[in-house]
Amino acid sequence: LIKKDIFVKILPILFLLFILLDNSIAQNSNIKIIEYEHQSLRELAEEYLGNPDYWETILQFNNLESASELETGMKLEIPIGLVSSTLLKMDEAKNKISDANSNGAKVLTPELDTEAELNFDKVLNLKRQGEWEEAYDTLQDVLKLATESIEQVRLLRKSAADATISFTKGDVERRKPVEKLWSDAELFSKLYEADRTRTLSNSVAEITFIDLSRIRLNENSQALIQHSRIDVLKNITETKVKLVKGDAFAYLLKSPKKKFDIDIPGLDVKIRSKNFWVAKETATTKIANYEGEIELSAKDATIVVQENQGSIIPDGGVPSTPKDLLPAPDLVSPSNMTKYFEKNLQFNWQGVNDAKQYWFELASDASFQDIVYSNKKNSNNNVKISDLSTGIYFWHVASIDEFGFPGKFSQQNYLMINEDVTKPFLVITSPNNMEVTKSKSVLVQGESERGLELSINNKSVELGVDGKFSNEAQLNEGKNSIVVSSVDESGNIASMERMVFYESSNIIVNTITSENFITDKNTFILNNSEFRITGKTRPLSNVKMYIGNDETSTYADEKGFYSLNHKIENSGTDLTQVINTPANYSVIAKYKVLLDTKTPILKITSTIPKITKEESINLEGSIVNADSLFINSALISLSNKNFEKTIILVEGENNINFVAKNIAGSRVRKSIDVIKDSEPPK
Repeated sequence: LIKKDIFVKILPILFLLFILLDNSIAQNSNIKIIEYEHQSLRELAEEYLGNPDYWETILQFNNLESASELETGMKLEIPIGLVSSTLLKMDEAKNKISDANSNGAKVLTPELDTEAELNFDKVLNLKRQGEWEEAYDTLQDVLKLATESIEQVRLLRKSAADATISFTKGDVERRKPVEKLWSDAELFSKLYEADRTRTLSNSVAEITFIDLSRIRLNENSQALIQHSRIDVLKNITETKVKLVKGDAFAYLLKSPKKKFDIDIPGLDVKIRSKNFWVAKETATTKIANYEGEIELSAKDATIVVQENQGSIIPDGGVPSTPKDLLPAPDLVSPSNMTKYFEKNLQFNWQGVNDAKQYWFELASDASFQDIVYSNKKNSNNNVKISDLSTGIYFWHVASIDEFGFPGKFSQQNYLMINEDVTKPFLVITSPNNMEVTKSKSVLVQGESERGLELSINNKSVELGVDGKFSNEAQLNEGKNSIVVSSVDESGNIASMERMVFYESSNIIVNTITSENFITDKNTFILNNSEFRITGKTRPLSNVKMYIGNDETSTYADEKGFYSLNHKIENSGTDLTQVINTPANYSVIAKYKVLLDTKTPILKITSTIPKITKEESINLEGSIVNADSLFINSALISLSNKNFEKTIILVEGENNINFVAKNIAGSRVRKSIDVIKDSEPPK
């Protein structure tokens, strides 16, 4: 068994050595040695290398400057293996680049694709110069770039994200279905169907779905995104999540047109609740409902979990009869809206009959996303926390019964920790950050310390005797920053900012920025089946694209830019684009997608010398199946697809590059070398 294991581990190494040895033999060992007898070098090159133009290769491989050095009886080495290996490798690289381009590399991975093509052009030049060994080595880079491009394209061609990791604290990881290892989950990274997210100890994560519903994964939990769909025409959303292990809170934006399901094996779940808790244990699943109702059906048995009730579902079994949850405890101390100058605090609450444990949470925000401390195994009705940093804290407590069901959390209290003389107490209760409104103004409300100077966007606002404030703030179209500042007698300033988006009009401007788009015909022209649409519309809007029954979706960024990818099967395909703004305005646009696979043709009709003493040369010619021509990266004016351009030469070698391309993105390249030699011989 040990020997077999060692052999299995060594086998890949032996295979790699075999490949390397095989390449070495192909390049160096297969050398034909002949005796020179005044044969034509072109005939020798055609006979042994397959192309008469490779005659210079024979000279270079034998370290000869010119044919005049050849002598009768001289032994010549002809690198049959190196040339054939390089030509085969060139075909492989060319096919690899073509495969990448046919899969959309020019759109999805343009940097890799361009670098691969430039390196391949370098190989062509090296081959023309007879530098076969360098050409072969460069081909390795071409293959590596083309392979990487194909791999990235396959990843990028996946459908748009179904959900986003909208908050993380501590160690949060994610894993795609094709991956064996977990990786760190970045904030705002997108999740697709079959993606998994997990939290480790003392960690929490929030996942926000297409319809803005969200779940909060508590520590040591794992969730699997099964699917999340939106039918734009019917405005129906469907989301399904499987809690693999641990527990999570769900906060849903429920309506008759929104469906959110938790996958529980052997159970039909109908959720008509906005807020509930679910936990997956070794052999059971628990659900505690806080708002609305949840219907559970299994084996012809159906129960309804009403508000403030819970049920236990054994794996493959029947849900238990709903049980009432325990009430929330009353908070005792610290008292609400209190300022402290110490970093160590004890939090106390009234005990609740039949409570076995208490779930305590301390957060730095009112929505309890940024959890500072969480403990759901408090057996006493108090907890001590040390080394709190300066800032505002919110806390609440829930009772947990003998079955492990957490009841509703209590009202939240908040307090402020000061070191000595710090910023004054300030809380904004409305609006929420990133709020969207159709109203011209928004009501700004909150609390601060009594007797201080308060301003909203630099305009003074009167504080009430209880420290509360309320004031209308006028909004401009789009993104608005609302800054509330409070200044105490010592000049310490506390400032808080809220971003509010105001949309007054249902007229949505959508500008297509794709280069292959013909505006007056509302048509896209492609040179392959990979389609990419780019544009600009109202910031943060949801952009969807429908081709038949296929759908892709994305969101515009804060400047309104977006990009979507799709695969086109047939020319003449109809495309429907649907844009929904954050304020729920929408617009629908229809386009046509045509395929144009014709390759551009570049014809150079003028005679171009390889060596000249003239100051310039005149280039003339025409293009076919192309719309534009570039010479040395400069756009050339055309007359009925014909061109004429004078190029000023520099002393020595001049490289002239031609690129003709069409609106579909197809292009053809040509390169000509001209040597200017204006100095007379000495």
